[in-house]
Parts: sequence; structure tokens; C-alpha cells
Amino acid sequence: MRIKIKLFSGLKPSKELDKDEKGAYVVEVQGEKTVAQLIEEIGLTGEYKVVVLNSVILKDLNVKVKNGDELSIFPALGGG
Repeated sequence: MRIKIKLFSGLKPSKELDKDEKGAYVVEVQGEKTVAQLIEEIGLTGEYKVVVLNSVILKDLNVKVKNGDELSIFPALGGG
């Protein structure tokens, strides 16, 4: 199955991944995977705080991904 992953504000995977025409990473997933497993599999570096799956902010990263899902990951933001 194919999943699109958008990483924001300097987040980068440690693995070399293909990108689509809009710059989203495209990952071919074999078998059932959760969001947490997928994040680990791509070797995401940096601290992330907000994970969005198909326009829904996730509180639980144990949700299983399915073909065509779009995952967006945002880093922790600070300000003053």
C-alpha cells in the first residue's frame, strides 16, 4: 500500500524516500502498520508533537494506516 507523508519545519527522515510532484514523501508499506511503526520505519529524526492523519489530529499513534492515507507531522513549536 502507498502512504504519503508530509514533514514540516525541518523534520527529515533518516532513510532515503521517494517524493511526489508536490514534495510529499511516498512510502510503500508492506503488511499492516500503525502510524507509530511507520514513523519509526522511516527513521524520523527530531522531536515531533502534532501528527495528522487524513486531516484528523491523532492522540493515539497506534492507528493502522491504509492505502492512500496522508500523514502530516509537525515539530514542537515554541514562541514567546
